Amino acid sequence: MKNPKKNDGNKKMIVPYVVMDRVIETIQALYKEGSRETELQKVADLLGCKVSNINNVTPTLTVLGLAETKNGKLTLTTDGMAFAEAHSASQEEKCKKIIKKALETSEVLTFVRSLLEAKSQLSGEEIGRALSERFNKKWKDVRSYRAYGNSCASIISYAGIGFYDRGMLSLNPTTQAVTGSIYSPEIGYNAIIGLLKVLNAFDRAKISDISKRLGKDEKTTWARLTVCTKLNLVTKEIQGVYSITDFGRKLIDPTASSTAKTNMFRDCLMSSSYGDVIKKIAASANEITIDSLGDALSYQLRREWSTQTKKLYSKKFLTWLSAAEIITKIDKSHYRVRNNNLETVQMAESNREEAKSPDCNFIFAVGRAIGTIESLSAQDKNKVFNDGLSELKLLLGDHKDLHMMLDMLQKNYELSVSSKNQSIFETNMNFVRQKIKDRLNLSVQEN
Repeated sequence: MKNPKKNDGNKKMIVPYVVMDRVIETIQALYKEGSRETELQKVADLLGCKVSNINNVTPTLTVLGLAETKNGKLTLTTDGMAFAEAHSASQEEKCKKIIKKALETSEVLTFVRSLLEAKSQLSGEEIGRALSERFNKKWKDVRSYRAYGNSCASIISYAGIGFYDRGMLSLNPTTQAVTGSIYSPEIGYNAIIGLLKVLNAFDRAKISDISKRLGKDEKTTWARLTVCTKLNLVTKEIQGVYSITDFGRKLIDPTASSTAKTNMFRDCLMSSSYGDVIKKIAASANEITIDSLGDALSYQLRREWSTQTKKLYSKKFLTWLSAAEIITKIDKSHYRVRNNNLETVQMAESNREEAKSPDCNFIFAVGRAIGTIESLSAQDKNKVFNDGLSELKLLLGDHKDLHMMLDMLQKNYELSVSSKNQSIFETNMNFVRQKIKDRLNLSVQEN
């Protein structure tokens, strides 16, 4: 396949840099302002960020045909206005149609779509590396690969092509591959604790808010949050907001003993997708160096890292192993596996294989979506119902028969509203709730 001709002035060659959450957030702010044309500084003020952050969003708005930038102003296009109006009215399909039309005119997004159709599943990093090679981009930082790759993945998924979640884009609905994927250790143990303390102060927080509190750029914060979700210390909701898990709160509880926290973090590591990697590294040798650990991580995670990157991730991973007391320091550059805790690691792995516990974050998300549907507040009932239904369908992507029940639920809801007979909806809601519990084996989760 021949490389495309360079044409920096062609909007089709723009590589999106931000995910759809940021696109929607910006469009909503412009729409609420009530003007199609807004000064960039004003947009930044509306979103509580710097103009440089808005400059990161504008190329993606351009490639999606939603807005244009000229003379320091951001102007919504006709499609941008239509998208904003449709999103405000919860017209999800209309929004998707607008984004899908833009996707079909972008050579970059069309290329990513072809990759997905060829390979069925791609990580954000894989997409970024393919884009770099295909369009001759000079990205060097692995986080840049992920930022561009994840942005494209989120747009394609939003358009209704594939399913994107936590750094993985899949052609078909899947939960296992996404949950089990390994992410590079972008954050050391002390930084994990610092992030959890910041997040604990929020109920639910957007990445922009977390970044401000941490004093980090959003790309770095996103990478760190992703690692913490893999460790089950943080959860990310469908709307793109983050919250600390019960496990995460216990790890920063000032009343817990240091021994209890060590044991908790060890359990946390071994019950996460990093458990396999730790077991193999711990069992391979009793002595570990930064170089040998970097090589092992690169091999186990199937990454092609430079020597410098290997050392960077090795040092951060060492802080995990040390905090969990899986290793102890021999001298300045050598570490030894603790034999007693190696045994604990192997037992934890054995127990994990024998009986995998339910995904608590998934169960919580399903329950919350059901609760949203059932709440039906007096104001904006249709929006509450439709938001909850859309979220529940996304969560239950693997269960198409349940989708049919949810469609039936929607019809019964509309009938109950028109007939002013709430019992029609409530009876059907009870039936659907029970079927979801039965299918997902959630009955044991009830109090």
